[in-house]
Amino acid sequence: MKQGPESSKIQSLFNNLAGSYDKGNQWITLGLGQSWKTKLINWSDAQPGDQILDCATGTGDLIIGYYEKLKAQGRFIGTDFSEKMLEHARVKNHPDIEFEWADATDLKFEDHSFDIVSMSYGLRNVENRFKAIFEMSRVLKPGGRLMILETGPSPYFFMRPFLDFYNSKIMPLLGGYVSQQGDSYKYLSSSTQNFPSGKKLCNMIQENGEFKSIEYKTIFGGASFMYKAIKK
Repeated sequence: MKQGPESSKIQSLFNNLAGSYDKGNQWITLGLGQSWKTKLINWSDAQPGDQILDCATGTGDLIIGYYEKLKAQGRFIGTDFSEKMLEHARVKNHPDIEFEWADATDLKFEDHSFDIVSMSYGLRNVENRFKAIFEMSRVLKPGGRLMILETGPSPYFFMRPFLDFYNSKIMPLLGGYVSQQGDSYKYLSSSTQNFPSGKKLCNMIQENGEFKSIEYKTIFGGASFMYKAIKK
């Protein structure tokens, strides 16, 4: 079932953005993006020795964050279906992190392989989101944590006008200026506004039926959301 954009178009978009992605992300999050990923890592209760998979890893910042927090004690894998993004992840010189090409809707790992599976700002770009959630759940161990960082409409009425204006007008300008690919950031802006957030995304995850608890927290007034789902 298709819920998101066509996968081939997204693959092409991120291949084209790869060289400027880190700088563009820094600009459009006003320098806060990495601190939001750190919040997700801290909330995941990651422990030394954990097996951690980061799907849609992009240029690898989230899995690198896990690696550094746990002082390289564990197994760390970052997957993405944009080979160009993975090339930029690999040159960050963390040889103990495994960066592999993979589609989040068709993971090649065995059932119950990981303590933590994460995805940051990737789920809204997946064509079949339910399949991606199923696959991430499948490779989680019982008691393992699915950690998601995403955007979406703010639940706070007083923040919505500001965030809507920023996402629709300012973000495409900043991202387009850095990358010279304004149309790509216009898509990323629209995907933010149309993606289910908060309780709606919790309900989508709950439909998988494999999680015993699902909760979320807002960041910066709803500019982003963190989700934590614990597998039965």
